[in-house]
Amino acid sequence: MNLRVLHIIDPEGAAGTCALRLLAESCDNLPGTEQEVLLLGPTPVEKQARDAGLSDFARIAPPLKNPALAVPGLRQFLRNNRPFHIIHSWSVPAYTLGALALGTRRRLLTLTMPPADVRSGHWLRMLMEYRPGNVLAVSNTVAAAVRRRGLKEGSVHVLRPGLKFSMLDHSLRSTLRDKWQVNDETRVVALLGEPAGSCDAWLAWRVFAALRVAGNDACFLVPPGARAVREARERARAMGWGHRFLVEEKVKTPWQVLPACDAALFAGDDRVPDDSPPPLLTWNSGTAAARMPGLMPVLWAMACRTPIVAEASYGISEILEHNHSAQLVRPGDIWGLVKALQSVTEDPQSSWEMRDTACSEAFSFFSRRRYCDDLAGVYEQLAEGLPVRVPDLPVTGGVRFASVR
Repeated sequence: MNLRVLHIIDPEGAAGTCALRLLAESCDNLPGTEQEVLLLGPTPVEKQARDAGLSDFARIAPPLKNPALAVPGLRQFLRNNRPFHIIHSWSVPAYTLGALALGTRRRLLTLTMPPADVRSGHWLRMLMEYRPGNVLAVSNTVAAAVRRRGLKEGSVHVLRPGLKFSMLDHSLRSTLRDKWQVNDETRVVALLGEPAGSCDAWLAWRVFAALRVAGNDACFLVPPGARAVREARERARAMGWGHRFLVEEKVKTPWQVLPACDAALFAGDDRVPDDSPPPLLTWNSGTAAARMPGLMPVLWAMACRTPIVAEASYGISEILEHNHSAQLVRPGDIWGLVKALQSVTEDPQSSWEMRDTACSEAFSFFSRRRYCDDLAGVYEQLAEGLPVRVPDLPVTGGVRFASVR
């Protein structure tokens, strides 16, 4: 009998479209496993799932948008399906739902970003004690953040994600740039991060304004739902630059937008303590250091050969190296971001080596074949009741890819 796996994911919550794309990789490339996908959220999440490459799924709309209140809906779904051997959740809220609705099932939790705050982290620790399971973090940084919350050492593992590189369609460049009404001389910069609510549109506005004042004909794309996006758009319109500071839905699916971009901007600081108070929006100095968004969109920028400018957080420094595969600046240094973007957009030839290096590392260390083979091994270990062991990446990845305990 084939192994049956149920994936539970909330695309509008702690998981995003890149996490959906990663889920689609497992559904497409594990032929010996029967997999069902259950989306948590309103009707729009179905389009989000289709954009990520999923075609066969079910959906539950949790009351009050709280996945924990969807227990009756999940139990009804389970009654209509054959039993599942493994419940694979893709966020802490999704794991909560599975823990409340299901009994002694083998559980797995994939985290593409750390728990949102200290409360979520402690809640995950309590859940793991009540309904034990294994955590698959996409990076050492995420794994370390989870372990700091008190989870058992043997229950947290690092399984680096994989990308389907053929999703990048460079033939769309002209079509997209015509839609944005920009020519070949205009440098398009995409603000990346997942979920969209973790992106800082006000910081992007400040960088954009500095570039425009310096004479750089830049066009910025920010995702809908980014923090302070309305205020940033209003300020851009007031300055007469509204046509160059755009809210673009496709930023949520970076493989659809990056082929038409000249640079990718990633901002966030995971050095902020987990128990620190939430940042406040200050209109004269921008946004205080925010928690690090999920890093999956950065991997797509690497694969697309899009020059990357980012704040040198722990998570980013695990994937990228300054002047080797990206331009990194000290977190909170707005002018550092401006200068780095000027460098990669005004003299693209100078960034060619970095782009080529980033793309080579994406192809070497984030292939979907390696990811799916390792995930299949985890499923087999869980099904047989064995301790989970995830192979380390080859040591040729350098210190950035070494296991950290």
